[in-house]
Amino acid sequence: MSSLGERINHLRVVRKGLTLEQLANKLSIPVYQKDKIVDYKPITSGTLSNLENNKHRPNVDIAIVLSDFFGVSVDWLLRGEDYPEKTIPFDRMKLQDLFASMTPEQLEAQERIINEMRRKALKDSE
Repeated sequence: MSSLGERINHLRVVRKGLTLEQLANKLSIPVYQKDKIVDYKPITSGTLSNLENNKHRPNVDIAIVLSDFFGVSVDWLLRGEDYPEKTIPFDRMKLQDLFASMTPEQLEAQERIINEMRRKALKDSE
């Protein structure tokens, strides 16, 4: 998936199984007045089609809405870079302390879970 349009199409069709119209009905972008959201405007299926066909690039609001809806990072959506799933921020020291307190069996179980998550992410991104 080398283009933005291919990534959006993959997310819509493969991950969510939606038509352009179905996706459009689920999405809306905020309308601002003086830095406050006052309303929401629907995203049309035509706009989504133009994005998938690489005729247009999304504005910031559309990129954020798509990123949130599909659960991917904006970097991955726009540039195809970064790990495709959003990551949860963590405190590295707390994580090290947690792993240090685990038994070898618990560590092996965590490793299996992580490897399974990696396999799923790779499969989903194909």
